Amino acid sequence: MRKQSIGLDESLAARPAPRLPRLVVGVVLAAVSVPILYEGVLLCAANWKRALGMSAEARTPALDWTCELLGRLQDEVGAIILPCFQHVPWQPSHVLLAAGVAMTLSMLMLRR
Repeated sequence: MRKQSIGLDESLAARPAPRLPRLVVGVVLAAVSVPILYEGVLLCAANWKRALGMSAEARTPALDWTCELLGRLQDEVGAIILPCFQHVPWQPSHVLLAAGVAMTLSMLMLRR
């Protein structure tokens, strides 16, 4: 005769997940992504008009601001992190050994 085990999820009463945080996150993501998507469509339409021989100009302030913000963020993070790695005397034998150990441990963790 086979014994039936009771899982932890069956023993606890299921509570419905709160929907308000998901709704708020969805509304915020939609509000942030709509201008970027709109300007992306404007760029595509302008490229098609140019390909068809008509003059077209697309104004993209949200995309310009986003690219500028990402560029500044990349520069600031690079200024913080890069000096730490530029002054370390890297030896290929140590780096390859550390990478081999990390990959071996990762493979062992994934097997279980």
